Amino acid sequence: MARKTKIEKIAETDKQIQELEAYKKKLEAEQREDERRKRTNRLCERGGFIESVMPETVKLDKAQFQEFIKNTLLTPFSQRILAQMLPLKPQEPAEETSETPRTVPAPSVANAEKASNNTPKLA
Repeated sequence: MARKTKIEKIAETDKQIQELEAYKKKLEAEQREDERRKRTNRLCERGGFIESVMPETVKLDKAQFQEFIKNTLLTPFSQRILAQMLPLKPQEPAEETSETPRTVPAPSVANAEKASNNTPKLA
């Protein structure tokens, strides 16, 4: 069996590097595709939820719907509710396993009072 020369070893190593780079590119493309699919799914679920609780929104054109959402969600009241909900939301797992979405109840005055009673008092 003939021994490989250094030139042959270098050529073989270069080929392995090219194969690994191609494999890395393939994995990165698959990762981007997975992220795109998850985003599309999330957008469809949320849009579908809006239509299910407010079927009248189906009749709006794109500009009207955008205006409705902006005027509804960008109010100080909506922003306050969102700010109160975000700290309560658990970390999202890498992949949802259940069919039903998790919901966090809207904070109430009673819940806020309970939370304030549970906080330690500094002397």
